[in-house]
Amino acid sequence: MMMGKINHARHGRGKAMITTFTTREEWLEARKNGIGSTDAAAILGLNRWRSPLAVYAEKIGAVEPYEESEAMIWGRRLQRVILDQYSEETKRPLIPWPENQIAVSEIFPFALASLDAEASEKGKGTLVVEAKTVGAYNLADWEEEPPLLYQIQVQHQLLVMGYEWASIAVLIGGNKFFWCDLPRNDDFLGILAQKEEAFWQRVETRDPPEVDATESTARALQMLYPKDQGKIVDLPEVAAIWDKNLQDFKQAITKLEGQKREVENAIKASIGEATYGRLPDGSGYCWKHQHKKAFTIKEQDRRVLNRVTKIKEG
Repeated sequence: MMMGKINHARHGRGKAMITTFTTREEWLEARKNGIGSTDAAAILGLNRWRSPLAVYAEKIGAVEPYEESEAMIWGRRLQRVILDQYSEETKRPLIPWPENQIAVSEIFPFALASLDAEASEKGKGTLVVEAKTVGAYNLADWEEEPPLLYQIQVQHQLLVMGYEWASIAVLIGGNKFFWCDLPRNDDFLGILAQKEEAFWQRVETRDPPEVDATESTARALQMLYPKDQGKIVDLPEVAAIWDKNLQDFKQAITKLEGQKREVENAIKASIGEATYGRLPDGSGYCWKHQHKKAFTIKEQDRRVLNRVTKIKEG
């Protein structure tokens, strides 16, 4: 249940209900009630850090929302600086949003958005503004246009707010600033709305999306099913194919690991008592003594998947 100060913003494509929450904790809890702009790319399978199953697990409350990294924390702290620079360069009137504010589309009630700011431009009307900070190693990703992940994010915001234009401002490596405008793409938004509606129906009916190969999905499965109950379930017929593939993959990995170890041993034997082994092109290998202090592994509970040759009842 969303609580807080409520007002309505009407737009040409419908209207959004905007709620301001008292605390960040209330805001985080409210985000579980729908699909936010940072969820959109993950639901489409286009976010390498989050899978559809990970988003699903968060929405049903089985997993806490992903923790903020240090980069994300600094991104929030630098947001005001980026928006100030954006306003100075574009000469556009800017309205920053409160940090704990959420807009809900009344056309697509499953669609939520928390904007960094809004701006206005003659001929374009009101724009959603998204502020980003990225490392210097990401510079090439921004040379032609913003990465797809961020384009999807602002398109989702346009779906919620009903605006025609979005703007992305980015600080790269702490010393390079860019901004660009992106128009509303109704063809894409038609597909996005369908995908999000189907995903939200899965959340409401507790029907998890299919698994994929990502580490994000592996973590989500551990959180969705943290304890076993000692029961036996009959796997679907396709599991026989999964089983064969898994055994084939394990054998291939074992073979490759053996080949890798053989080559590594050959290189070590060639280096001998030296520290470096040089290749004809000037590169090479370092086989250097290292000392690591002893440490204690933190106690943990975790389910482990192992193959057994026979399962007995009881």
